[in-house]
Amino acid sequence: MFQTLGSHPLLEQVEVCAEIAINCMNDDPSNRPTIQDIISSIDETDARSVTSSSPGGQVITMAGSESSSSRSRSPCASCRMLRQQCTQECVFAPYFPAEEPHKFAIVHKVFGGSNVFKLLQELPAHQRGDAVSSMVYEANVRTRDPVYGCVGAISVLQQQISQLQMQFSMARAEILTLQQQMDVNDSLPSQNSFDRYGNGDLKPDSPPEILSSEDEVEEVSSPMSP
Repeated sequence: MFQTLGSHPLLEQVEVCAEIAINCMNDDPSNRPTIQDIISSIDETDARSVTSSSPGGQVITMAGSESSSSRSRSPCASCRMLRQQCTQECVFAPYFPAEEPHKFAIVHKVFGGSNVFKLLQELPAHQRGDAVSSMVYEANVRTRDPVYGCVGAISVLQQQISQLQMQFSMARAEILTLQQQMDVNDSLPSQNSFDRYGNGDLKPDSPPEILSSEDEVEEVSSPMSP
C-alpha cells in the first residue's frame, strides 16, 4: 500500500505516521487513536531510530522531567553543556535532565541554546513540554535529513494520504456500481420463464385440450381410412 522509500532514513517514521493518519480517518470514532497513543507511537519509533546513531548507544527520548531533589544534586544537561549554574528556577531543568545530555546537545546544535531559552520563556508552563518534544523531534530529523527535515516526511505523508483518498473513492464507486447491478438483476424476471421459448417472448402455458364425450364417441365410431 505504501511507497517503497528504499534506504531512506525516515522510512520507519514515515510508515508509522502514515499508519496513524489512516487510523485517524477511520469512520468509527472509537477506533481512532488518541493523542497519547500517537505521541507514544512516535516516541517509540524515534527511540529505535536514534539508538544506532547516538554516541554510546544512548537513546534521545522525546519527553522527560526531573524532580527538584535530583536537580539539587547535579546541574541539568543544558546548564552543564553551557557551563552555567543550574538553579531551582532553571527553565531547562524540567525538560533536559542530566541523564539525557544528548537530548539538549542535538537541540542546541540545530536551534541554539539561546533561541530555545527565549522560546521557553515566552511560552506558558503547560506548553513548554510539547514545545521541547517538537524541537527534539525536528532536531533529530534535521540531523538525518539536513536538506528537507520534517518537510520531507510531511510531503511523503501528504502524497500517501492523497493516494489513499483516491483509492478509497475508487473503491466506494466500485461498490456503488456493484450494488446498482445487483438491484437491476433482482428486478428482472426469472430465467426459467425463457427456457421454453427461444425468442424470449413470454407466453403463458396452454392448458391441455379436453375432449368432450361426444367427440370421443365420434372419434371411435368413425371408420378407418384405407
